[in-house]
Amino acid sequence: MRPLCYCLECLTLLFERVYPTGEKGMNGFWKAERAAVTEYNSDSRNRTCPECGTVNLEGYCWQSRKDTPAERQARAKW
Repeated sequence: MRPLCYCLECLTLLFERVYPTGEKGMNGFWKAERAAVTEYNSDSRNRTCPECGTVNLEGYCWQSRKDTPAERQARAKW
């Protein structure tokens, strides 16, 4: 699994984390996804594009019922 975040304006890769499902299986997949999204959202520098300067929306997990208020708002804008 590779949670990836790209700039909405210029498609530059902003953030990436790897969870080796081939080695660890799927047991920790959803926790790893949540940890990656939380890390990405915790600092606006993670969301600021180094190429064009756009501050991108917060990310969110697949499971919408666990969204924070900010993630819910970002999901609505996508």
